[in-house]
Amino acid sequence: MPAAHRFYPDAEFLVEDPTARGLVSFGAVDDAGREIYRINRDVDLAAVAREPFLMDHVVPHLPLRVVHPLTAGPALDGPRLVWDRTHPDYPFVKPVDEIASDLTDWFAFYADTEPRAYGYYGVDDFARLHRLWNGRWGIMPRAVPRVFQDLEAIVRALDLEAEPGGINHRAIDDAHAHRALHELLMEKADWVAVL
Repeated sequence: MPAAHRFYPDAEFLVEDPTARGLVSFGAVDDAGREIYRINRDVDLAAVAREPFLMDHVVPHLPLRVVHPLTAGPALDGPRLVWDRTHPDYPFVKPVDEIASDLTDWFAFYADTEPRAYGYYGVDDFARLHRLWNGRWGIMPRAVPRVFQDLEAIVRALDLEAEPGGINHRAIDDAHAHRALHELLMEKADWVAVL
């Protein structure tokens, strides 16, 4: 069995669009330090531009440029987003089918076991992973976890006040923050390690 058996996903997404097109970015890290980060080239950029939270907190981390209209008018009321091919994260921009393929390859590392998935308030992030295969477990690679443990539930069970540090809404950074929180929780209580 591979040494790594815990995995921490994080996703940024359009709340109103549960399809794969609504995924903005996805990052994951495991307890061996392996990571994967992808940005969805097929995301609806016009919808992203209409979401203040995404514009304020997520877009600044992405290889996107904000283009403001030259003149006001009904068709050009707000800014639009265009891909910035010079950004250092642009190589992570992939079409959704390629993201699913890359994740299939990434999870192949766990050929003999299903890794355990953990995240902080992360059930939506976990669901976005499954949506890459349209939520169809029959076609989703077997190594992709089907079960998710929310670290917030563990925090409450331990009666602690803890949350991940350094959350900045760049999916890969937040995945690392979830991992660090889980490691802290495992130091606090032996039973966390078996969840």
